[in-house]
Amino acid sequence: MTHQAGKTTAFWQQVLKDTELRAMQDTLDELYSELERKNTSAQRLADVILKDATLTPRVLTVANSVLHHGQGQSKDGTLTQAIIKLGVSGLRAICFTTALMDTFLKKGPSRPELHQCVLNSFENAIHARNIAEKSGFNTEQAFVAGLLQNLGELVFWCSPIPDCVEYQQLVAYAVDTPAQAFKRLSGMDFEDMSKALAREWSLGELLQQTFSAEITPATKAVHLGRRISQASKQGWESPEITQLLQTQLNDLGFDIIAGMSFMKQGAEEARALSASYLPAGADVPGVSEDHTAAPAEPEPAPEPAPEPAPEPAADAAESTHQPAPRRATPLIRS
Repeated sequence: MTHQAGKTTAFWQQVLKDTELRAMQDTLDELYSELERKNTSAQRLADVILKDATLTPRVLTVANSVLHHGQGQSKDGTLTQAIIKLGVSGLRAICFTTALMDTFLKKGPSRPELHQCVLNSFENAIHARNIAEKSGFNTEQAFVAGLLQNLGELVFWCSPIPDCVEYQQLVAYAVDTPAQAFKRLSGMDFEDMSKALAREWSLGELLQQTFSAEITPATKAVHLGRRISQASKQGWESPEITQLLQTQLNDLGFDIIAGMSFMKQGAEEARALSASYLPAGADVPGVSEDHTAAPAEPEPAPEPAPEPAPEPAADAAESTHQPAPRRATPLIRS
């Protein structure tokens, strides 16, 4: 593999590292210090989160989705219950992801790819949780592991790398995908980055297992959740969705109609959850929903315009002359 001259893979990896630390320093320093204390309690952790007016509603929103809570409980009570059920690694994972999304969705450039990545993360999480619940596994762990499947890609889109000339040149001129360009620069792919983050921040044993060759019922639930999210981007009537209905979902006891409803309900919940993070009017391409809109009513035909009086031939030739189109200027000069 060849790398861009002038900047090493270590340089680009440090850019990503700085991106992580910015999110952590903005909101999570005190929380992580408390998490490291041996004698900490769920109440003390809840108290720390409640001090942050930005972090509290975000964590609550995700915690409610993890635990299937309603919205009628107090913030303090819900957080305490969530912390007890999620455990330290689960809380750490949710707070890390929440801080990352919140910091860069608010302060960073508006990127449709980042918006899509956030939606994908919530889709993975909701589908994984629902499958774990259907299969009798730990839903909290499945949700957290599903949420963080795209963590490396999420950090990438939050970082300044997509704005760098080196990255843009690769995408524009080498016809690289974002994932390929990222690997050329950093020597890592998105999954490598996710693995490294999962280890570094102790984001849960199940998450790390999903990135390994280890196959367990719990990892299968997370992988199936991600497959549903990916397949739905092709449309609900796509061959990918049909295959899932006829195989894995059939194995879970769903017939075709029930299986389709199961997946669509999960996608709807994920969109609602991601809406609490994404800016209003966010452009999210490839959303997993039916886009069959009612045909627009035809506009009334305009009144015929009066025909202009004939002009001399010389003037007519001049009026039909069109200037030559301007040549597009590359955004990036080599």
